[in-house]
Amino acid sequence: MPTPADLIALLVAAASAEHRPLLTHYSKQLQENSFATAVAEGLKQAVDARLRQSASEAAVISQALCALAEQTGVDDHHALALRAAGNLAIFGRNDYQTALEKFDQAAAFYQAKLDALGWANCQVGAVLCLGYLSRLGEAVALADRVRPILAEYAQWQALYGLLMNLSVLHSRRGLMLEALQFIEQAQAFVTEHKLDQFVGDLTLNRSIILRYMGQLEQAEKVAQSAENWFLQADQPIYAAHAQTSRGVTCITQGRYNEALTLFDRAREAYIAGQCPVDAIWIDLFATDCWLHLGRYRDVLRLTQVARSQFADLGLQRDLAAAIVSEAVAYAALHRYDEAQASFEEAQQLFAADQNPGDRAICQLEQATVLLRQKQFNAVERLAQQSYRTFRKLQQPMRAAHAQLLLAQ
Repeated sequence: MPTPADLIALLVAAASAEHRPLLTHYSKQLQENSFATAVAEGLKQAVDARLRQSASEAAVISQALCALAEQTGVDDHHALALRAAGNLAIFGRNDYQTALEKFDQAAAFYQAKLDALGWANCQVGAVLCLGYLSRLGEAVALADRVRPILAEYAQWQALYGLLMNLSVLHSRRGLMLEALQFIEQAQAFVTEHKLDQFVGDLTLNRSIILRYMGQLEQAEKVAQSAENWFLQADQPIYAAHAQTSRGVTCITQGRYNEALTLFDRAREAYIAGQCPVDAIWIDLFATDCWLHLGRYRDVLRLTQVARSQFADLGLQRDLAAAIVSEAVAYAALHRYDEAQASFEEAQQLFAADQNPGDRAICQLEQATVLLRQKQFNAVERLAQQSYRTFRKLQQPMRAAHAQLLLAQ
């Protein structure tokens, strides 16, 4: 007698063209709802797990889940397929708008049957999407609605995911104290409920926060620990995330060649795992090195690619970061009017994203350029604004940089 695990294993190993014949072969067993539901849940878990290794392989498994849902016609199976597709859009393509639409569609299935827990599970990913789409207030409000439902049903893994998403969204805006609080709460769930599979994620996110707070040696050590954890767990895409974090820390320390080496390794993993947007992000990080190495035209070329990609995905913060690099490159080439136009565009995007941390970084870069042009009043205004922001956000290294500008 075949088991759900048998069919899951066959579908996970199969090519797309083999899904429907396999499902047809098992049609008798799939008429039993408990069997079909076990297969659907197993495929959803397989998609999420494979996303840490290869987005393209996860996409094939997601197609199997969609085919299963079409064959059974069960709403819960359709909802699981939509949730898997949402996760694939996030972690495979960084397409948060599409992911949000998938989560909303899945949530509608659960709402129709008054399934509060099913609805809440859909919102964990939706919170992340809203934040990336510059809707942080909505993300936080939604998280506040979801959290008590997940706690009531003792959904510790989902609660952990919600807390980590909130930490990521706050750290992206330079709100490191808030991000650290969410990390600590997530750590408590991992420890109390033995969610050891998430130790690497926690470690990686902690390294990013440490870097923002100026604890560079500790940040690199923690990121290296995360990388080792992911490699041992056979999660190459997440190991690449850790390599990226290490590379950014190297930039902060002026170790540009080491950073580029780490970025090259991460880029290879992203390309192998079919994560093209992450590869573009790597190139954007690398522009910080190239600016210091005088490769300004390469920076402009890459920021144009990033501009197009991030604009299409609706990622305002990421688009603005690319534009800041573009502005610095223009200034280095003495194209000051274009530089100032880019700085102003980035400032507006950061403001729309409710992102004080990155906006202050932009102000600092703009002030540095204006200093070369001897526009001292504007330099003082921007440096003062950025200094106050960095002090408030407890980012001492950047606050010190702003003070240096004010002293000149």
